[in-house]
Amino acid sequence: MTVINKIHTRLKNKSKVYWFIREQYVMLFCTLKRITDTPAPPRKKRLLFYSLHSLSHGGTEKFLQILAKHINKELFDVYFLYPDTLTENPGYESRFAYVQSGNVTLIPFTYTSTSAKPPHFVSGMNPDIKKLINGLGIDLLVTAGAGCADYPFSTIKSTRIILLNIFGQPNIQKNISFHLCISKEVAKKITPIVPASKIGILPVPSEGPSTSSEVRGQELRKKYNIPETEIVFGRIGRASDSIHDPIGIEAFKIALKIRTDIHYLIMSPPPALIEQVAAEKIPNVYFIDPSSDEEDIWAFHNAIDVLAHFRFDGESFGLNIVESMLSGNPIISHKSHIWNAHLEYLDETFSRISEKNDSNSYATFMLEFAEHKDKNSLYKLGEHARIKGEDLFHIRNNITKFEDYVMQSILE
Repeated sequence: MTVINKIHTRLKNKSKVYWFIREQYVMLFCTLKRITDTPAPPRKKRLLFYSLHSLSHGGTEKFLQILAKHINKELFDVYFLYPDTLTENPGYESRFAYVQSGNVTLIPFTYTSTSAKPPHFVSGMNPDIKKLINGLGIDLLVTAGAGCADYPFSTIKSTRIILLNIFGQPNIQKNISFHLCISKEVAKKITPIVPASKIGILPVPSEGPSTSSEVRGQELRKKYNIPETEIVFGRIGRASDSIHDPIGIEAFKIALKIRTDIHYLIMSPPPALIEQVAAEKIPNVYFIDPSSDEEDIWAFHNAIDVLAHFRFDGESFGLNIVESMLSGNPIISHKSHIWNAHLEYLDETFSRISEKNDSNSYATFMLEFAEHKDKNSLYKLGEHARIKGEDLFHIRNNITKFEDYVMQSILE
């Protein structure tokens, strides 16, 4: 061993100064190298999906979930940002598994609070979405909202954005490549402000019922001892009195005076409806708790014969109606003074529409469909609904449209 090597060995073993100098050298070397170093480009374009409640079973969140799950993973690396509240929200677990099954990378985030009023600032967000976008080299952010400027996407200026516009509020943010509106009615509201080249229409798609849905639907009917020969009307929606419309139950009461062999199965009922049914002792009405499990939702749609839909503010799209169409159910609904986007796809081959507050005509439609059930002709109307539903709303007929919007955004 040379003298130099001996000295070097001794310094390494006994001198703190040696290791300090060596550390400083490495730090200086790396700092200089990083000045000229650039990240290797990813093999695929990278997309980030975000919503504050992205694992909810609401229609807006399910929109993000199904797009993230089904978009072509040979073309894109997909990241899905979700609130780390799986233990507090048991329903989130099934939605987590649903998204993850599409070969999506899920990234948890935490936060301390969010403001109730616009711009709904999210306090304590960790990791910060802007830093995450930069760190992952995200090419496109996909988010959803009412449409107006909001946190956090309004603060993101250097990354392209696709905004799923749910309620037709306009936004002139330049790096929003497309406002993908869920209906023509929504799109119409932003046309005076947003350039036509940035407006697209993309309905909330669905996978349709599972292979076990029919059997589970039959089991649900048996639970309430409903004969197969008798008609079951159904309603599913948010359990909120603020959107409850009494037209459905009032029509059902009228129809019950004509025939007593009709039934109403209601999933996620508004409290006011539960109270009314109990107070008035309305027979043949059954309530089911809300569920975020896809199998429960499809079982409901397969247990009923007709969707007897009601909602005070109408629908800016109507995912629950679409899901029932895909299950082969005719539809009864009504007009609203606010939203009527569901009228864009409901037609007389399988649906009936009452005027606002017209429970008498609604009851007439219930009785009409009950007669079709008696004559074994109701399934023909349901088949019209299923065919139209699959053509317009099934994910297999919509995912390539979304991918086209993504590619146009990235290549701008």
